[in-house]
Amino acid sequence: MKKINEKERQLLNLLQQGDMCVPRTTRLAHKLQIPTTTVHSKLKKLEKEGIIKSYTAELDTKKLAKSPVIFAVIKVNYEKVYHNKEAMEDFGSRLAKIPDILEVHSCSGDWDYLIKIKAKDAGEYAYIAQKKILPIGGIQKLESYVSYITYKDTSNIKLSGNQPTR
Repeated sequence: MKKINEKERQLLNLLQQGDMCVPRTTRLAHKLQIPTTTVHSKLKKLEKEGIIKSYTAELDTKKLAKSPVIFAVIKVNYEKVYHNKEAMEDFGSRLAKIPDILEVHSCSGDWDYLIKIKAKDAGEYAYIAQKKILPIGGIQKLESYVSYITYKDTSNIKLSGNQPTR
């Protein structure tokens, strides 16, 4: 793995926050065979409508030594801590504030939450679980699954025909 310096690290962090990357309207216009100004106005319209949330950089986690993906499921202890919907939403929000957690999902079934974490190794994950997740409190059970090979990882949404919007 190549070492990155402090300015490179800061640059990568900014690019991931969104709105720092911009689409290449000239390239898009060429591929779509429409004027650049039309592409620009369509992008602005989609941004205004909230369909495009941001433009971000996708980093190669293997090159940054963040290879294993850990999926963890959490069962909340309702009797001790959480008695209503607002408290459950607060729990999810508190998980979402942990920078090491990439995704937080409230789910149905035997588990209350599914979270996704990328860590450099089991030791880093153990630290995240013990020092950042468990201190939130109210956790009845935390179970983890490590994925060593990812066959597909995308945030692209395939759109077809007249795609309805909300």
